[in-house]
Amino acid sequence: RRRADATALLTELAKTTAMSSSESRNVAPPPLTGDDSKILTRRIEDGGEDEKGGAGAGSTRRPKEVPVRTFFEIEETLAFLKSCKATKVALQFPDCLLEDSHEVHELLGKGFPSGEFFVLGDTSYGSCCVDEVAAGHVNADAIVHYGDACLTRTGSISVKYVFGQFPLPTEALVRQLESLAPEAGDGASSSDSPSLFLFSHTKYVAALEELRKRVDASAALRRRVHIASVDSEQQLPPPPSVGPSDSKGPKGTAEADGPSLIPCGYRFRGPAKQPGAGDKIVFLGPPECALLTAIRMAFNSNDILRFDGDTGHRLKAEGSAGRMLGRRFYLMSKVKEASIIGIVVGTMSVKNYLAVIQHLQKIIREAGKKSYLFLVGKINVPKLSNFAEVDLFVFVACPFQCVVDSTEYFTPIVTPLEVELALVRGREWTGQYSTDFKDILPGIGCLQTTEEHRKKPTSVDEESGVRFSMITGKVERAIGLKEGEQTSDSKEIVKASQALSKVPDASTYMLQRTFKGLDGSVRENQQPAKITDGLRGIASSYTKEIDPKSDKTTTGSGTASTTRQDRVNTKRFSGVAPRPLSAQVHENITRRVTSTEDSEDGDEDEDEEEDEEEDDEDDDEELTMEQRIERQFAGMARNKS
Repeated sequence: RRRADATALLTELAKTTAMSSSESRNVAPPPLTGDDSKILTRRIEDGGEDEKGGAGAGSTRRPKEVPVRTFFEIEETLAFLKSCKATKVALQFPDCLLEDSHEVHELLGKGFPSGEFFVLGDTSYGSCCVDEVAAGHVNADAIVHYGDACLTRTGSISVKYVFGQFPLPTEALVRQLESLAPEAGDGASSSDSPSLFLFSHTKYVAALEELRKRVDASAALRRRVHIASVDSEQQLPPPPSVGPSDSKGPKGTAEADGPSLIPCGYRFRGPAKQPGAGDKIVFLGPPECALLTAIRMAFNSNDILRFDGDTGHRLKAEGSAGRMLGRRFYLMSKVKEASIIGIVVGTMSVKNYLAVIQHLQKIIREAGKKSYLFLVGKINVPKLSNFAEVDLFVFVACPFQCVVDSTEYFTPIVTPLEVELALVRGREWTGQYSTDFKDILPGIGCLQTTEEHRKKPTSVDEESGVRFSMITGKVERAIGLKEGEQTSDSKEIVKASQALSKVPDASTYMLQRTFKGLDGSVRENQQPAKITDGLRGIASSYTKEIDPKSDKTTTGSGTASTTRQDRVNTKRFSGVAPRPLSAQVHENITRRVTSTEDSEDGDEDEDEEEDEEEDDEDDDEELTMEQRIERQFAGMARNKS
């Protein structure tokens, strides 16, 4: 009967579940309430990814008034794919533009039906870099990169950059430029007047052509303002250069114009290749931008002005890069003190990244240090904290990501240029800086080590095999000098420096101080006390002390003496019968109890006699209340004594 009842119950429950599930298909889901609903319906905010050099600088989302076909340059992209004869195309979107990826995919598929299109997911490294690793999973032969980009050269795939269409207040910008440029015909020579070199964030690249026309039409700006062109396409094999004045279409390699500190992908037309001493730089874009940081550090002696919406469409002077460069110089000094250096690979798509890794390994090996290679993807504090043995990391990445704020990291992170300046003999930092690692490669870099550095005469310290450390404040062994190659004079100098560094002063007293304990009377040369046996027993019987010489216990009066075995026998435990006492202990206890009873009997007799005398006195005379109280207290005191 129980089994039949259970079967009927299960059958009824199954029918009820089926009815509820069929009804739920026709009923709308309940509305979300509370703050959690905002998380599910929240759109990605303007600014996109918050990465170093990624799309996180400024608002890069598509304006609602700009159509998708126009903003994403569908016609130009189709022409590029047909020219490079691509069959599989990877579409790389930043987070801020990912909401339009489906519509872009459909438009490209209709315009180029012979090709296959794939939308890439999360990038392997930074969103500003072309993700060749993800594109290689689908064997893509072309990549269309959307949003902000570092414009570094790739090694094995054709790339089309689509920056978007953003409005630029050209009229206001031209008026601001005219206020800086000298007026035509004012008598100033062209050589004495400073020039204006204009860089732009990639979001304003589409508006540069209109700006260039306005500048050419102005007599005051025609010879003074130089606008950087941006390479928006990279085809393999690269076609020949079509001229410096053409800002669109395929371009030659970045090294065609010779070594330069200009960021990769940007070029100036005309004889002026880069800003000189006294020239001013104008940047169009937001303040938190990796491109602006690279320009400020590369041209740290030039005045830099910025123009964007947050400045009220006015030219605003940027602060000096001295503090950033001071931090980099400090990290160069840390490189000299490091014994183990980790090379972290931050890109696998930038051209010549393998050559830079080999170059760094050679420099570190010649300096007498050890190097290890790490490939961890996007770096963060937990990842690099797993390698506590590494003293310092060098980050090989694109120009927008190689400068890392390592204040939160347990180990400093430096750039390849800083390793070159710190470990190569004859190199001294002259103030020139570059975030592009290709600038240190032999043969193509503008900051490479030359024969002049190698032939530099040795100093007195180098001949002695020593150097002064700005980090430790001591004289250390020279870089590249092994332990066995050190001369006797240099060894004596290093030992003397270490001995002098041990002299305590006010600044190092608190760092070298050790714990002295709570007792301040203890002297430094005082020997510690010997360890002796203390009190034994339970808490209610800590009255016996142990004599270490005789191994006997004495009481406070000194009249009784027992051995350790006697104490063990007399110990009582709850619930356990006591052990029999020895004859000597039994005799001592009996004698003590008898003497105590005799003394107590004598005291009782004396008390009785005193009470009888007091009673007789009370009967003879009458006492006042105060006298009775005093006599009562006196009797209590006698009894207590």
